[in-house]
Amino acid sequence: MPITRNNTVSLFAILGVAGLLLTGCTPDDSDSGNSSSAPAAEEQTVQEACTALIDGLGEMQATLTENSAELQSDPAAAAEAYETVVALFQENASNVTNADVKPVADQIEAVFVDFSSTIEAAATDPESVDPQAYTDYSTELTEATTALDDVCAAG
Repeated sequence: MPITRNNTVSLFAILGVAGLLLTGCTPDDSDSGNSSSAPAAEEQTVQEACTALIDGLGEMQATLTENSAELQSDPAAAAEAYETVVALFQENASNVTNADVKPVADQIEAVFVDFSSTIEAAATDPESVDPQAYTDYSTELTEATTALDDVCAAG
């Protein structure tokens, strides 16, 4: 199957998920290394929440980048990879209890879920997908991840 614009955009949407989430949301150097989860009785800090949210996404982005040629030529594999990234993010978001980070995590999750139907349609019939859906997704994801960056940087 030839590489089409829709296949390429699908790949970049997948890579963008991990890449956008990783910008600006890294553990503080003074972090004790105990930030992946807070004890149930203690309030989760912003930094702990941000760290929990991006846990594992760097490794996933590396794997996706290594397999980018395959994903570009196989829309079904690209859709599956997207769903894997979304599932990891949803799992991570379920560990976020911080009142500042949780609404932003929920916003990002909603963007992912809304775009899932577009990715699924692209996997079965790439020509049926409105290119504006990719633009809208990119804009919404950028806005949501910028909000996350702002919250994480302030914490």
